Amino acid sequence: GIIFLIPNVEETLRVNGTATIHAEPELLERFEHQGKRPLTVIRVQCHEVFLHCPKAFMRSRLWNPESWPTRDTLPTLGQMLRDHAKLAEAPDETLFQAQMRETLY
Repeated sequence: GIIFLIPNVEETLRVNGTATIHAEPELLERFEHQGKRPLTVIRVQCHEVFLHCPKAFMRSRLWNPESWPTRDTLPTLGQMLRDHAKLAEAPDETLFQAQMRETLY
């Protein structure tokens, strides 16, 4: 299942179905953006599509910046990877940042 969230929109769209990963060049070409082509695309065969009631998002104050935790109270990407992969220490995050700059649109 996939749930689509749009900032400042409390309703969400939920899609349930079967996802497949594709790497056919003609399909990848359709999703080229700013000269960069994706390595793969996900195709979803929809079985169910429906809107979700916004009550949970309204209660969570998800789109209210005043309710958000400050970034310094949250773990960094390196800390999350360290904990998830049970590493002795957190990886150097500058490598991730460089990769994002080079590969993100």
